[in-house]
Amino acid sequence: MAETTILLIDDDQTIHEEVDTILEDVVERILHTQRPDEGIRMALRHRPDVILLDINMPGMDGLK
Repeated sequence: MAETTILLIDDDQTIHEEVDTILEDVVERILHTQRPDEGIRMALRHRPDVILLDINMPGMDGLK
């Protein structure tokens, strides 16, 4: 079975820590970035199964 990958894009470090705590035993791999532009590159490179993202981030909102 394939490894499940989540990409988390959020500018709040606390959110990253909480997601890690909640999903560490559920998901094989969690990728993190606090920068939306890097998140786009990571999504294209790693092809995650799920992307969790913040709607309100500096420079680019989650809808873009």
